Amino acid sequence: MPKTAPCRIRGRIGGSLLPADQAVSRTDKEGNTTASVARELGFSPQQIYNWRRQCYPL
Repeated sequence: MPKTAPCRIRGRIGGSLLPADQAVSRTDKEGNTTASVARELGFSPQQIYNWRRQCYPL
């Protein structure tokens, strides 16, 4: 995935805000899946896929 300027979309996690690009980048690390990161952060996997599409268009 090409790295561009940080994504401006933010998601709410337990009362604090996590930039969507951090959630997306966590799925790129070896051993992590979108489902496992989504479960850990309290989002649906589809939300992370949506952020990926919005932050890093093809």
